[in-house]
Amino acid sequence: MSTRPAPLARAGVAVVVAVAALLSGYKLWLMWMSREPSWPNMVARVDIPSPADNSLQPAMFYAPPPSSAEAPRPLLVALHTWGAGFNQSDSIAYADWCIAHGWVFVHPHFRGANDQPAAMGSEWVVADILAAVEYAKQHAKVDPGRIYLIGESGGGYAALLMAGRAPQEWAGASVWVPPVDMQAFHDESKARGLRFAAHIAQACGGAPETGSAAAAECAKRSATTTLARARDVPIDLNAGIRDGHDGGGSVSIRHSLTAFNLLADPADRFSA
Repeated sequence: MSTRPAPLARAGVAVVVAVAALLSGYKLWLMWMSREPSWPNMVARVDIPSPADNSLQPAMFYAPPPSSAEAPRPLLVALHTWGAGFNQSDSIAYADWCIAHGWVFVHPHFRGANDQPAAMGSEWVVADILAAVEYAKQHAKVDPGRIYLIGESGGGYAALLMAGRAPQEWAGASVWVPPVDMQAFHDESKARGLRFAAHIAQACGGAPETGSAAAAECAKRSATTTLARARDVPIDLNAGIRDGHDGGGSVSIRHSLTAFNLLADPADRFSA
């Protein structure tokens, strides 16, 4: 990578990586139990004003019990997956970890599933996630130097988008199997018969044909457009080597390799 993050930032990212790793085991346990989890009582559903359109956007929020003697706490901003929203059960593991370790937690809606113009990397999405950070600062004792992003799939895409759009906000991000180039993700999904191609067309105002307004909109909403601005943000980037190939996941590993190349020094980048 191009920079050497401070030890505190590295430690924070390592912790966030551990949280995400625990999520996989948590999901397996839930499958074994054959039941949907419920959010802990200590995590509240809140409504956060968005400066984008003055609407109230839902989120799940947890603040440790206040104490004047305690130092400010780290904040984990967890981002839902492609087709989900603020109350996605997959993210309960993040909240449980934050409760156990005394972190502040917020899980914003940022316009829900990525199949509509207001969602999928829009200006509303950016404003909503930053508004969730401000809400957490106003309602908890947050350390502004330890605010972390975490997300998988569509949440990983949103995390990288935010890392590039507001790099000054984040002490680090842990990102798992993210699509980063919406044009490429559309074309790959269309070729494989996946629903994401239709979602991207719905969000961008049509199929992103070369030279079209929809293609320009796809580029604007892609994390790749601004990700190079996040070269000073410690980013933990994860993908499976067969993702998108040989029956692997929905998002090709090429997206993570593309993201890496935008963040890395030229000598460290992957060749074509």
